Amino acid sequence: MPNYIALDWEQDQLFGIEADVNSGAVRLKRAFNLKWPDDVGTDPSARGQWLGTQLQEHRISASQALVTLPREDAVVRHLELPPCPADELSELVRFQAAIKSTRPIDELLLDYLPVEIADDEVAQSVLMTTVAREQSDSIRQTLESAGLTLASIGLTPVAAAELVVRVEEQQRLDETETSLVVWAHGDRVEISVIKRRSLLFTHSTRLTSTEDTSQHIQTILAEVSRSFVALQKLLPDVSIARGWIIAPNEEAETLAARLQERLSISTVSIPEISVRTIDPLNLSGSATVPIDVPGSHAPYVGPAGILMWASGGRAEFVDFLNPRRPAEVKDTRKLRAIVIAASVAVIIGGGLFWRQSEVAALEKAYLDAKSEQSSLEELQERAAGNVENVTAVQEWVDNRVDWLAKSHDLFNDMNGTERYYLTDLRMTLAGGSGAGNITGNGESKTYGEVITLYQDLGEHPERVVNTHEIPRGKDAEYPFRFELDINLQKPEPIEEPARDDAEDTKTETEEE
Repeated sequence: MPNYIALDWEQDQLFGIEADVNSGAVRLKRAFNLKWPDDVGTDPSARGQWLGTQLQEHRISASQALVTLPREDAVVRHLELPPCPADELSELVRFQAAIKSTRPIDELLLDYLPVEIADDEVAQSVLMTTVAREQSDSIRQTLESAGLTLASIGLTPVAAAELVVRVEEQQRLDETETSLVVWAHGDRVEISVIKRRSLLFTHSTRLTSTEDTSQHIQTILAEVSRSFVALQKLLPDVSIARGWIIAPNEEAETLAARLQERLSISTVSIPEISVRTIDPLNLSGSATVPIDVPGSHAPYVGPAGILMWASGGRAEFVDFLNPRRPAEVKDTRKLRAIVIAASVAVIIGGGLFWRQSEVAALEKAYLDAKSEQSSLEELQERAAGNVENVTAVQEWVDNRVDWLAKSHDLFNDMNGTERYYLTDLRMTLAGGSGAGNITGNGESKTYGEVITLYQDLGEHPERVVNTHEIPRGKDAEYPFRFELDINLQKPEPIEEPARDDAEDTKTETEEE
């Protein structure tokens, strides 16, 4: 839980609260009031050393500081601006500040509050607020010398608006109605008008010190009346629906009653207006006070309001250290470059994946084809032997010779004479164009018989008879020996005569 110290920073004194802050709630730990001693002057370093010592004596352990400044330390202007996009509004306000401010814009801290008056409002209205940069620098240096870190700088009327908005939420009051807030403490008086959770108007003054409470209240009421005159000129259609008083206990109730009486007959408020008091250190459900705070609680409106805002603001707030800025326009070029690069990577990756898939598919198809080819080659090798056998068988079938018929023809051509006889006879197949060979030996009674035999055997168209010498033998009856050497030729294929289609047609016609 963050631990803060909240300070209302006046020229001559500080009102402070130390608190633990979390989401939606504030736990007040201690409150204190410190008056600047004369011997430290305005030197930030001297003031810081003194402040650090005082915080140690009060056992303040917080390291971060939230500061509110009096309304009188800021310049507040109501601006009517032409309609523009929300992200250009802050630049337009800054431009107007540069025109209307009497000091250079670089010497100022600037923030603004959006003003919503009616639902049908066309022009954009804002409350522009500025403080001197040198004042914030002095506060920062003082706090750093005291060992604190400055986290935020706001305004007391805006802090008071935060408290009022929370009270109205608790009481379920209509936020579209306009509320008047009067805060009085010593000679300081701040008068504000709130609607739709935002400040519409704020005015401050310093009253002449007096011990007469009645006179003091009368002076406050007179200041409220003067504020109404300025309010009507600025926002003529505004009608006050209720009032809130933040003041010391001894005058708060009286001031509320007197203000209600005056507002009930005023033209700037409704007749049934009610005015109530607020204790800034005792907001039910928002803050607790574990210790008693001596004196009035009214001076702590600034610290209490900014602590409530730090826990989760309900009202529009001013923070000069962290002002409203145009919505940051994200540079999407880097993101687009990343997206494009990622897309290209996806495309390239997809292409490579597709290519790899296609290559893998082709490699698989190649390997399958190669495997199939190997299987076919193996099958072909196994079938080659069978083919050779089949071929040999077919050749044997095609070249076979009917030796019985050939023998019968041979013996018929030899005329069955006793003039010669065969001593042996052999029949073998032949290669090439020959069908076979018939060889043998025989003996003849005369030489002429052998010659006649050769001639008779050679007359057959399928025989080629090779003649040889006819030597004499030892047989006296068959003295001449002869040798048979006959080559059998394959018969010429018989060509079928070509058929005449015309004759076939004619024949068919005649038959019909």
